[in-house]
Amino acid sequence: MGYSNRTWMCPYYIRDYKDHMSCEAGRIQLPDIRASQDYMAKYCSTYDWEDCSLACALTRYFEDKDREESRKNNE
Repeated sequence: MGYSNRTWMCPYYIRDYKDHMSCEAGRIQLPDIRASQDYMAKYCSTYDWEDCSLACALTRYFEDKDREESRKNNE
């Protein structure tokens, strides 16, 4: 469990800290603590995580990777 004791919905979430968070996209740190907490509250800990541009990029990446592996296994 991270700093804020939230329930995290985003599958890419790793850990949160007072002023930033970590997900599979990397370390996310906004200009101040409030901005970071607002971002985490809007995306990381709600079903709106699918609207996060980082989550979208990771989802596409993993889908492409799975598709490529499936293609290789079918050859």
